[in-house]
Parts: sequence; structure tokens; C-alpha cells
Amino acid sequence: MVSKADILERISEFERIGEKAFLKKYAAGRGSVTTWIVHGGAEYPIKAIWASAHQPPIRPRSFKTNDCEPQIRSMGFTLRKLEKTIEPSSTSFSGFCSSIGFPLKNMRWSWSALGNDGRSTLFTIWDNEIRFDGQTYEFWDDTEVVPSSDHGRREILRLLDATIEHNLIAYGVKCTPIYPLTVPRKRRSFDRQTLLALRVRREGKKILGTIVGTITTEALQTGFTSVGSAIDDLEVPVIGNEQPGRAKYAAIYYLRDEKVRQEVLARANGKCEHCGAVGFRKPDGRFYVEAHHIISLAKQGPDTLENVIALCANHHREAHFGEGWEQLEAEFKAKLAKLRGK
Repeated sequence: MVSKADILERISEFERIGEKAFLKKYAAGRGSVTTWIVHGGAEYPIKAIWASAHQPPIRPRSFKTNDCEPQIRSMGFTLRKLEKTIEPSSTSFSGFCSSIGFPLKNMRWSWSALGNDGRSTLFTIWDNEIRFDGQTYEFWDDTEVVPSSDHGRREILRLLDATIEHNLIAYGVKCTPIYPLTVPRKRRSFDRQTLLALRVRREGKKILGTIVGTITTEALQTGFTSVGSAIDDLEVPVIGNEQPGRAKYAAIYYLRDEKVRQEVLARANGKCEHCGAVGFRKPDGRFYVEAHHIISLAKQGPDTLENVIALCANHHREAHFGEGWEQLEAEFKAKLAKLRGK
């Protein structure tokens, strides 16, 4: 027979060892989906607490939440229940993904998708798992054992590998889980207005994503193209639109390290690092050149000194719009390697 003291003892253990360790010890790592015990201003997963309060502990799968609710309430505990609601198809996660050009392969277990254009990918980003720097997200760890039945996780790995191998443009949908450690997770909400622009890379046994910018979903739906993202380095804005209400333009706003840009410009000292031409003189007395990412941020290029070269305005635009851009890219890499003594 479980007593109130037993429940309180397990709650104390939960607080002592932490949520993740507690759920791993008593509930195979699974938290609550719909119901929590409220105590001392905090919430605790009802099935894990109830199962662990038995002597010996029982398995959470051996009973239903409704079986223990009356007894827990009779002990004076308050329960919080999440009412199940079904979102209209137009506002469901799968409907949302389809509306922006990323139809899910399976509405039940898909968490990621390949874009209709074949050149972009979309991933779920759980907001509670973004690292403290506000930019880094861990997608994958090779040391984790993923069951063959976990189709969603395996699909994510395939799309992550494809994104890295083919330099696909990667986006993320920021989602808030109902309960952080519940497996599988359910969304409490997600951002329908803004997507995260991601740079995906492999570091050792992990696959990480860096949040490098944002794009509005409206912009994505109304004509975003890879050409638009190709001019992400240019500082000169496009000006002129006699009928702004009739035209919409889309762009990803990428986050850059200003220190990298300034160091590149200082290294060039006013000269194009490709042709050697001196830029025009600016009011501050310095000569004008532009910082260019050899592999663009949109194509997973790093924002580092090894990938940024200073160019005259002519070669910068040729790199983005000229028919010989691939040859130029190879030449830029060679020039930069020589400049850096490599």
C-alpha cells in the first residue's frame, strides 16, 4: 500500500538526483504526457512517482494514470492535467510544414523533412535543448543506441548527413515540448512565424547545428530563392520599389562575427585579395573592399578567417552572379591558402 510519506520520499529523491536520473531509474527514461503531481510549486511525473513509491517499485507500464489518480488526490495532492486537443489540419505541425514546402514523410513519426525544392531541409529544434550560448543545438550523438523501430530518429540522421554532404540549406522550427523528457515528445507549441537558419556540421561523434540567422515563414512562402541568400555578404541594400504593396522579397538574416570581417578587411589593407586592385577611398580615408564568404553561410560555409576573403566590388558581384563563379571559388580558396601560408 502506497502512503503519502512514500510519495513525498520519492519526490525528495526526484529533487535530489534530478529529473533525468530519476526517470531513467524508475520509468525507462519516460516522463508524463498528460498528468503531473503538483507539490511545493513544482510538478512531478505522476506515473514515475507512483511506480517508484511501491515496495518494490513497479513498472509504469503496468498501470494506467486513471488507476492511481483517485488515491493520490485522496492524499491531498493536486494534479495538473493537460487536456488533449486536436489542432485543425491547417494549423497542425504537419500542415504547417506542408504549407511552407516541407511535407512530412509520415505524420505520426516524422520530425524533419526534405524540401520540395530538393535543396533544403527542415528540422525540429526543441527550445529547451538549445545550449546556453543561444546558438548551438545537438542533433545527434553516435554513442546513443537508436532502436530500429525509431523511424523518426533514423530519418533525422539521413537528412542531417544529406545536408552536410550536399551543402543543403537547413532550417529549424523552434518547438516547446509539453514535458521535456517525455519520449516520444509532444509539442506544446511551435513558432509559426519565424524559422531558424542553421549551419549543420559534424564534430567527432556528434552532429551539431548552429543558429546563424532567421527567416520569416511568410518570406519563405512568397518567393525565397537561393539567389536571394547568395548575396548575404553584400552590404549595399537593394533600393527602389514604386509599388511596395505588390512585391514581396525574401531574405535570410544571417548572424556574422564582426571580428572576422574586420580582421579580413585589415589583412587586405584596401586591396582586393584576388586581383590586387585598390578600392576607392572612403570619407574616413580607408580604401573600400568587401568581405566575401567563399562558401556562403546559406550553404553551411563557416564564418571564419579560413573562409572569408576581401574582394573589390566587381569580383564580389562576379562571385555571386557570374557564370564562372565555380572557377572563381577555386581561385579564391587557393589565394586565401597562399595568403595564410598554407
